[in-house]
Amino acid sequence: MRKLVFVLVLLMSGVVNAQTTKKSYTLTYEQVDELKKMYKITYNYTEIENEFLDVINRYREEHNLITLVRDTSLDSFVLKQNTYNKEHRLNGHDSDITAEERFKSFKKYKIYGENAIRSGYVACFSENGKCSIAENVFNGWKESVGHNKIMLAKGTYKIGISIMENTNHEIFAVMVLAY
Repeated sequence: MRKLVFVLVLLMSGVVNAQTTKKSYTLTYEQVDELKKMYKITYNYTEIENEFLDVINRYREEHNLITLVRDTSLDSFVLKQNTYNKEHRLNGHDSDITAEERFKSFKKYKIYGENAIRSGYVACFSENGKCSIAENVFNGWKESVGHNKIMLAKGTYKIGISIMENTNHEIFAVMVLAY
């Protein structure tokens, strides 16, 4: 049976926090499902996406860049790619056409760049000791030179965000920035 390494699912329930333990546990998917049911752990991905917007805008403000505004047409654009990634368990930018072709097909704005990630777990630590999927996604991109460059692109002012989970508790996220 495949195992999934979690950075302490219980911290989401408030049983423990990042200050009291830094241990990680190996749990089966079934155990994770049981814990989520037992502690009524659910995720509202619209809220997580909005939290991501807050996190990236604070980061951009630190670098004297303009605040990004979420755009529903860009959200729809990235939702399509993220759904494809989730269905095919991909961590990438291409689907049936290349990213460049997808960008050209979007006429409303000029797309600067796209970040995509597939994370193997949903539990994570944040500075305040609570799980933050948004911060986990943000930090993954911040630590990558190319992805970080996209998040700090000058002149961009629109963002599209999609964050979702598959049945294996993997997180998929895609964002685009546009002019």
